[in-house]
Amino acid sequence: MKLTRLFQQSDNSRELKPGEIKGILIRTAARFLPDFKYLMYQKGYYFQRERSVLGMEVAEIICIQFSLKGHTMDCNMGSFLNRQKIFEQNYSSSLINPTECLKFYKNQTKTLPLEKSCYLHNGRVLGTERAVEEIFDDCRKYGLQFFDKQMQNLKSNPLVLRGLEYISHLKADKKQLQTELETELRQGDYNLGQIHHPVYIELKESLQHLQGIDRETRKRIPKLAYDLLELYAI
Repeated sequence: MKLTRLFQQSDNSRELKPGEIKGILIRTAARFLPDFKYLMYQKGYYFQRERSVLGMEVAEIICIQFSLKGHTMDCNMGSFLNRQKIFEQNYSSSLINPTECLKFYKNQTKTLPLEKSCYLHNGRVLGTERAVEEIFDDCRKYGLQFFDKQMQNLKSNPLVLRGLEYISHLKADKKQLQTELETELRQGDYNLGQIHHPVYIELKESLQHLQGIDRETRKRIPKLAYDLLELYAI
């Protein structure tokens, strides 16, 4: 049952108490997506599943943000080779750490009217439970597609594979490399085009030399090169 229909019916359940949403989310996740375990709260309720690919661990994250007063919930998804990116809470088209809004992914768009860009609840137990069920049902239908698509991308994308091979043989000092890259990025006003570090340039050019890569994907090479070096420096 969609929540818009639920609002048209009487809901005589009691009002939701502050913090009660956590238990509702955990119980509903266990029913719809038992592989995703509650991780923690950090400006949102995080659920995690871990899978392995190419000998590395991938953290698959579902994050639900809840407003009791605003009667809204948002759901974001992310697949991370770099676990340090999990809590950044910004959308990213990264080839190794992509994040996406569930509503946008479901509707295959980057823009939605405000009333359609989030999930609504009525602040009562029954209405909130129904809204949470809708979220996790959408996660099951569309979120799992997102995660499986990213796993396949990690296994088969030639840019990702070459980049991972490059960092597997890299001998640079990790801490020093991270510091130098962060300094150049900051000094360049966070414009990747202003990074001239020799390791970054070498990796970027190695990826650019690959044949058969379409123009739109090539635009993502600078970001991929930086993400790969961040992964290496962990």
